[in-house]
This record gives sequence, C-alpha cells and structure tokens, in this order.
Amino acid sequence: RADTVQRLGLDLAEASDFPEHLRKEILRTPEEQRQSGLDARITFSAKETVFKAFYPEVGSYFGFDAVDVAPALSDGRFDIRLRRALGTCPAGTELQGAVLILDNRLVTLLAVHA
Repeated sequence: RADTVQRLGLDLAEASDFPEHLRKEILRTPEEQRQSGLDARITFSAKETVFKAFYPEVGSYFGFDAVDVAPALSDGRFDIRLRRALGTCPAGTELQGAVLILDNRLVTLLAVHA
C-alpha cells in the first residue's frame, strides 16, 4: 500500500557470476570481497536496489560504499546496513530486502515502510 511504503527499489539482472573486473569497484568490504559467484551478483543488484529506493529522497549520487550487503539466497532475502545516512535514515540503519531467481533472472526488491 502506498500509504505504508516510503521507499521502493527494484532491480532485475542476469542470474550469473559477477564479473571479476568489477569486484573492487562494487564489493567494498572484506566480507563482500570474499563473496563469490551468485552471492556477489546479488550484492551488486541489492546495492542498485538501494540506490533506486533512496535516490528520489537523497537527490544526488551516492556510491556503492554507502551500504553493506549480506545475501541470504536460501532464505530469499538480503540484509543491508547503511554505512552513511541516506535521506531520513541514519548511518547504521539495518534493512532487509527480498531476492528471487526466476528463469535465470535475478530480482532484488527493497520496500522501506514509513
């Protein structure tokens, strides 16, 4: 419902391994650097989803280092921790998004409730 969701982000990507040449740019923390294959792709997609959810409020570009992501594909989710304030959400805010694979497509979704 529109009156309960403050922010909404969605990303659609290929469900495949993450390109090695992009790892250092996208996977910023030691924990993210240790991710392999599909988990690394989920982390990238989740960061894109966070950007799409928060950009309308923030109104300016923020980098991949603004959030930490921990994928949990077996549970159909990913966990997020904001490393910096984004809009009205302070640094340290923890959120949870949904992850789904359909027909070799990776879908990540974040709905932040008011």
